[in-house]
Amino acid sequence: MEQWSNAKKYSVEELRIDEWAIPITDYSNFGRRKTTDPGTEDFVELEPIHSNFLLLSFEESVRHISWKQVIPLDTKVRGEGVFLNKQACQLSKLQDPTNALNRREVLVCLNVMTFDAYTKDYRFLHWPVVDYFCFYGNNYVNIPPSGWIWAAHRHGVPIFGTYVARCPILLEEALSQMDLIVKALVNLCQLLCFEGWMISIECEVSPEKMAPLLSFVSKLRAAIEMEIPAGRVFWCDSVTSTGEYLKQCELNEENIQFYRCTQNIVLQSDWNEAKLERTAATLRKEKGDLLSAFFRFDLNGRDRLGRFQNSIKLAEQLTNGGFSMAIFIPGLRFRTFRKGIAALRDSIGGNTVNIDFLDSNDRWWGRVSEFLAIHPYRKLPIYVDFCVGMGNDFFFHGLKRRVSKAFVNIARQSLQPSVSIQGNAVHCFREVFAGSNSLCLTNYERPFRIFLADIDLTQSGSLLVAYAFKVEDGATLDVILRFCHPKQTEKDIYIFCGDHNSHVVCTGRGYVSSLSPDAAKQFEINEIPAVGDSINFGWYTQYYLMHFDGDVKLKDIGLKSERAPITEAKTFLGNIHLKHIGPHVPLRTAALQERAHINVHSGNFWNDSSRSNGPQIQFN
Repeated sequence: MEQWSNAKKYSVEELRIDEWAIPITDYSNFGRRKTTDPGTEDFVELEPIHSNFLLLSFEESVRHISWKQVIPLDTKVRGEGVFLNKQACQLSKLQDPTNALNRREVLVCLNVMTFDAYTKDYRFLHWPVVDYFCFYGNNYVNIPPSGWIWAAHRHGVPIFGTYVARCPILLEEALSQMDLIVKALVNLCQLLCFEGWMISIECEVSPEKMAPLLSFVSKLRAAIEMEIPAGRVFWCDSVTSTGEYLKQCELNEENIQFYRCTQNIVLQSDWNEAKLERTAATLRKEKGDLLSAFFRFDLNGRDRLGRFQNSIKLAEQLTNGGFSMAIFIPGLRFRTFRKGIAALRDSIGGNTVNIDFLDSNDRWWGRVSEFLAIHPYRKLPIYVDFCVGMGNDFFFHGLKRRVSKAFVNIARQSLQPSVSIQGNAVHCFREVFAGSNSLCLTNYERPFRIFLADIDLTQSGSLLVAYAFKVEDGATLDVILRFCHPKQTEKDIYIFCGDHNSHVVCTGRGYVSSLSPDAAKQFEINEIPAVGDSINFGWYTQYYLMHFDGDVKLKDIGLKSERAPITEAKTFLGNIHLKHIGPHVPLRTAALQERAHINVHSGNFWNDSSRSNGPQIQFN
């Protein structure tokens, strides 16, 4: 296994790749992949910077590093958040869009200080509910590992490092050359492809240094916002206006100057209703947004309020107050499995530990999901193999590509489901088509959502859907797409892509048959071969092509599987791919003949919930 837990971190003179450390003499290789095995590709993880000298000389030392393989942040891959409340898994139009009155944000901080070795094995899946992700450490300058940058950016989430001053001498030295320090911190973001910093001053500051500190924070914010797309600087509640290291856990006159420098503040977790009310009053006086105050709660139970049993209560309090959340140390749910860490390196025990942790983690996020806005996916193409970024083996077309050791590589993580899959499916590490795992369905009674979308599809093109699946003992699987009218979202239609003999469209729903292998060959991607028969170990693939007679919006992607009541037959989804086929792509005869024409506009096949006597879709 990739020995994250025991791995040495290397400075600019050394590089950790896979299981070997090699001295760097040729800097042209620094930051590049060592192995071509897609399941074990690793990226540079740079050690924290411990002094101003190293910070100022860092860019020159690593001038030959290229992290161009890191996905740049594209905030357009996802849309504005929507609240699904308690219907997150229900495949329906019940959604509350965010607006000026209900909008709030979520900052997740992975605290490497607390989890040390265990953080390396921790994986995070719930990107669609996160607005900002921070790699929080206890060193002077903490740089997010490239794998985490990759995973965050793939989901359209900005990621931040931390600047933590615990030594007054180190801080005063930085303030004496603040322009150079600001430039160095901005250059780090540009060089290593992340979006900014969280600042935490964890030491006493002499009164005469308060003005320079405020100037430093203001200059850093201005430079980051000017030079870095989606750049931002967060201020973590720490020192007061007089320089005393005393956390306030609210926004007040003692820390308002720092808020004015950054227009946000992360407040510590020992807060209560009175502090929420005083913070709201201060923000009204400042004409600031409530969502600019991020109230922290720790999942390790270290503080009075930060306990697992109170998480729902805390989320509800912040929601009612209109504040944003700063969720710290989510890795605790993995640390509780630390006795099973060794089993992750064992091909037998690792699967159980993986499934247990992911299920436990999913339950917690599922409980608080009603308070979190979920960001829908907005761009095509989409390819998902459900890989969580670790596994005992790596699969391709149902065959193991690597059998010697397991791997942990967050950079390999696929796009993740928009909602908790708890109660509907589990991650399966034994029956796998691609990546490290598949989804094994556990809900055979009703459809459920896996992806929230907000994708515009024009009349001039077609939508391609492909997926790999495996069913046992006569079970069936449909991938369900919910489309709505581009201007009247109360009108929608559900399209079932499954084992159907022909195309059928009626009010509110349609059934689409798959393309023949000959027709599908035109659109075949390497990850999903277009074959008519079983590929390996009972895995099948299907391709679907559909054309609408007008513009539509894709709003949901869901699943529906059925099996005989007396059987324990299982259904697995290996991967899924959606792509817009533009009008400039000439379709071959077979594809033209087999493409589904969904005349939802001219046939008025919309399910219209605005009509009191209109048809309502019921899933059997």
